[in-house]
Amino acid sequence: MVLIGSISPVRGVLLFITQLLGGIVAAALTLALTPGELAVSTELNPTMSYAQGTILEMILTMQLVFTIFM
Repeated sequence: MVLIGSISPVRGVLLFITQLLGGIVAAALTLALTPGELAVSTELNPTMSYAQGTILEMILTMQLVFTIFM
């Protein structure tokens, strides 16, 4: 936003700091509200084929892009 001139550089720095603090607070709240370790995996579920995983990835990416555009 600073690069295209829609906000001033001072406001851009403040926005950057605010975004970082917001992310830190969100991470802290998530850590406080979830019991134990998060079960995160970057592998496909053994019951899914590669084609199903690819289509699921395409649908979830499409939802993310739609959310960003809206």
